[in-house]
Amino acid sequence: MAINLSNANKEEGIWVEYDEDVSFKIRHLSPKKTQDMRKGFLKRKTIGGMVHEEMTEKDQKSFDNALFDYMIEDWKGIVLDENVPAECTKENKIKLMNYSIDVSAFILEKARKIYEQKAVSQEQEIKN
Repeated sequence: MAINLSNANKEEGIWVEYDEDVSFKIRHLSPKKTQDMRKGFLKRKTIGGMVHEEMTEKDQKSFDNALFDYMIEDWKGIVLDENVPAECTKENKIKLMNYSIDVSAFILEKARKIYEQKAVSQEQEIKN
């Protein structure tokens, strides 16, 4: 599986093959972006005079859905019943992620690798 870095410095996703019939356009996911998104799902509680941030199981699921909605910009080869192409909507992304742990892991891994390769590319640009 190849990752095309020609678009690595743009905010748009990079096309990555899952198999010969399925491809995803994946956006990189930086630690800062993850943190920023996570803040919206944290609840603050005061316990013993100290403020704690926590995420309920429901909020964690919503956060996970938001992450996958962000990471998957587009796709090819995903179909609904009777081989009708599935639109790349938030609802269909969630269906896909709940359907296949392998696809979920693939998306997360590729988003991480794209981020790492983008960071290395930016470091090299700074050195030059």
